[in-house]
Amino acid sequence: MTGKELASYLGVSQQQLSRYECGICAIRLDYLMVLLHSLEEPVDSFFNRVLSNVYEYNNEIGFRYYNIFFPLSEHVN
Repeated sequence: MTGKELASYLGVSQQQLSRYECGICAIRLDYLMVLLHSLEEPVDSFFNRVLSNVYEYNNEIGFRYYNIFFPLSEHVN
């Protein structure tokens, strides 16, 4: 899937998609869910990687967010 196709699928411009990729703009959760679905990326795997990266950065923050992400991964596939 090209960037143009993905942007169209999300209903945003290629420029906006680029802003998401570069971290210039925060992506809305509904767009993130559509993006993960279009890339056939399991939601639980994605958030487990996010949480793992947060733990590496700061254990205290990782522990705090573990209680948010872990229950989600039990219910979403």
